[in-house]
Amino acid sequence: MKVIKLFLLFLLLSSYTSFTQKIPDSLKQKSLRELFKGYEENTNNDIKIVYAKAFLKLAKNKKIKKRIFAGYYILSGLYDNSKVLSYSDSIISLVTSTDSKYYATVAHMTKGYYFQKNYQYNNAIDNLLQANKYAEEYGNKTLMIKIKFGIGTLKRKIKEFDEAAKLLKESLNYAKENKLNKQHLVSLIELSNIYTESENIDSAKVYIKLGKRKALSLKDTLRFNHFIFNESIIGYHEKKYESVLKKLTILLQFFKIKKKNNYLIFTHFYMGKTYDKLRRKNEMIKSYKNVDSILQIETPVIPYIREAYTNLINNYKNERDLQQQLFYVNRLIKFDSIINVNNNYVNKTIYTEYDIPKLKEEKQLIEEKLENNKALSTQIVVVLVLIIIIIIALLFYQYRRKKFYRKRVDQILNAKVKEKTKKSVEVKTYSINIPSEIIDGILLKLETFESQNKFLNNTITLNSLAKDFNTNSNYLSKIINSYKNASFNNYINSLRINYVVQELKTNNVYRKYTLKAIAEEIGFNNSESFANAFKKNTGITPSFFIKELNKN
Repeated sequence: MKVIKLFLLFLLLSSYTSFTQKIPDSLKQKSLRELFKGYEENTNNDIKIVYAKAFLKLAKNKKIKKRIFAGYYILSGLYDNSKVLSYSDSIISLVTSTDSKYYATVAHMTKGYYFQKNYQYNNAIDNLLQANKYAEEYGNKTLMIKIKFGIGTLKRKIKEFDEAAKLLKESLNYAKENKLNKQHLVSLIELSNIYTESENIDSAKVYIKLGKRKALSLKDTLRFNHFIFNESIIGYHEKKYESVLKKLTILLQFFKIKKKNNYLIFTHFYMGKTYDKLRRKNEMIKSYKNVDSILQIETPVIPYIREAYTNLINNYKNERDLQQQLFYVNRLIKFDSIINVNNNYVNKTIYTEYDIPKLKEEKQLIEEKLENNKALSTQIVVVLVLIIIIIIALLFYQYRRKKFYRKRVDQILNAKVKEKTKKSVEVKTYSINIPSEIIDGILLKLETFESQNKFLNNTITLNSLAKDFNTNSNYLSKIINSYKNASFNNYINSLRINYVVQELKTNNVYRKYTLKAIAEEIGFNNSESFANAFKKNTGITPSFFIKELNKN
């Protein structure tokens, strides 16, 4: 009997591999109940797909809408590629206003988790918010908790750790109460991630310990090693570098066997950081290059990984290897562009479509509950209104500031370089009490000084320039104040900023430099003094100006 069963199993698999879209004859006479039972009892994913497709086809033939929904939903869970989306979209397209919103909810959830797994956070948050809307209409507590879990994991990625922890603790408590083991374990993982990333060491250790115990009870080796990885990061923060390196080396082999690129990225990254602390430069560079190699096939995930690129760039800058330096600058630009699109979108969308509605909902509940205590109700409402006003004011300020910055960029880009015109010597001769021939001579030397870009020298001072002009610093200072309408320092800074604005507008390579590199290039001692001078002269920050130039 056992041999016959194995033979039938072989025939079924053969039918599947030969005719992917065709239902085997052996299943055509079975009922929906029998097909669903076959799907549930089999552990081989290929056979489960065959049974699920047969189930869906029979449901369509019988025109049983609920079973059609079920068929599409089962199939969406059996794939890990874009078919997840096509089956989920099939469910969504069939839902009408008279249907139960359950399948619409789970379809959007399935899409949300698929997009999140593939680091498409904009699509992930859109689908989770849509699922949340349906779940609230449907009133399904389990689905709402699962959606909160998804939103919580996205909040963690944009570093809203407190809000993320609140949502994920709800998920954990619900999972424990209802004995949902998988939900229990993934909630522990996310909470350990939050406290590890926020360097809350005590809390991280608590959830890592609970997570390791739960993963062992479920015999889940991948997630067990996830907790070991978080344990390694905590060890890094505690400066136990040699111990961390041993753990990461073992984890590296495990994740390679499992072919888990997303885990390998982080493992190589923290190995690089650990080697850096141990002053093992060659191993550090190798680890960071491994991060880059995997990122070429795996979409970037968390912004702090960019440190691998900045360290590679700084290394090659110190070695004066311009080719390698520029190579990793380009890689960093590509990385940042993807990270910024994801994180900015998620940050904005969660705030406007999840947090604000929740805030309004909380306000309504507070007002209803506190009707019997008017004094307390008034106080809470006032505070709440103040909070909302502050939030709106901050948003409006950010909007106005960005609008002003963009306007200033347009003005700078459209501005033409003005021709220098000499001011009349006679107008100022009496007021500054300097002979006209000395004024003319110094103004002429200043023109040469400007045309030859000598202001880029970071050692230039009022005294050194006066010495170069064969005059005294008092005369030079008065002439610059009168004819350049600026103090000596402001005059020099203005020349440097005008120079760098033109370079940034016309020279693509300049835009790829760090602010520190640009500052050094044009004579500033550090990036902070450069940024302050740039904003003083243009009204905007250099980083914003460069970003807008790259867009244009």
